[in-house]
Amino acid sequence: MLRTYVINEWGVLLVTAIFFLLVAFLVYYRKRMEKHSQNPLSKKQSTALRIELDEVEAQELMLKLDFWIAQEKVYLDKDLSLGKLAKLLGTSNKKLSILLNEYLKSNFYDYLNKFRIAATKRLLRDPSCPLSIEGIARECGFKSRSSFYKVFKAYVGVTPSVYKKQH
Repeated sequence: MLRTYVINEWGVLLVTAIFFLLVAFLVYYRKRMEKHSQNPLSKKQSTALRIELDEVEAQELMLKLDFWIAQEKVYLDKDLSLGKLAKLLGTSNKKLSILLNEYLKSNFYDYLNKFRIAATKRLLRDPSCPLSIEGIARECGFKSRSSFYKVFKAYVGVTPSVYKKQH
């Protein structure tokens, strides 16, 4: 009977030791996996690339953007890119993107297409305009016929030819 008691005591100690070793191993393994799953470069880059745009800077940038859109009509340039526009505004691509996304609730192409479609509608309503619909699209900054028709229909709800007949 005494012997069974000793075995049970050693058995309990052994099971307890194995349990603690298993817990320690799982904690170690989890920390190791977390450490390896986090790429230290991406963490540093994300904080380094995080660029803030305060209200004053956003307002100044909006004024410049309004000037280049309304006065210079840069949206008519079919090769206009975010980088090109940012350079004209004297800012970075990232800051312009933040302005468009967060302050104007739009992306670059939607923002430009809004002005391009307005210009297209003006020319389509003008009976003295000698250009074809595709010619108007090119004049208003669209690179391809297919993208023009897709964007026009999405914004206006009808095709350009139907719009021209209606107006």
